[in-house]
Amino acid sequence: VFANKGVTKEVKIKQRHSFGGDAPEGVLCFEAFETSMGSFTIKDVAVPEQMSCVWEFSSQYKCMKATAFSNPNNYASESWLISPEITIPAGMKAYLTFEHAGGYFGTPANEATVWVSKDGGDWEQLAIDPDDYPTSWTFINAGNWDLGKYAGSKIKLGFKYFSTATKAGTWEVRNVSVMSGEY
Repeated sequence: VFANKGVTKEVKIKQRHSFGGDAPEGVLCFEAFETSMGSFTIKDVAVPEQMSCVWEFSSQYKCMKATAFSNPNNYASESWLISPEITIPAGMKAYLTFEHAGGYFGTPANEATVWVSKDGGDWEQLAIDPDDYPTSWTFINAGNWDLGKYAGSKIKLGFKYFSTATKAGTWEVRNVSVMSGEY
């Protein structure tokens, strides 16, 4: 069950995997990040030379985790966690939801953002409600985003992490779902 601002939606998942031929009804894409990064990929734009990566799978927390903090230093970085291609059939209503945790951000709306690329085109940012940003290490629902305008298209999702030498937060993401229907 996902809950956000008092509204709950039950989602039944029969198998934890990236989408495939046997995906549960209503799920266009699902990745839990319980055992790996699945079929998501990482695109590093700027990784500090002092670090080997920004995004990585965390077996401890069963999520994908991004940070450019290496005690005691913050580093400037930009790195994207990118979904596999997701087809949203013509005429279908769809939405994105996921859970995240984290902290130590300067301005989360600039440092932990979600984007959509339609048919391999430019990236378009989705707006996260400021109340849906994590402020602790407890995973919360990040809200729901209507993806209906992408019906009849192939999309990719991008989770963009950005940091500076002044502030490098930590962002943890899990249970990414693109669902058919309305939220």
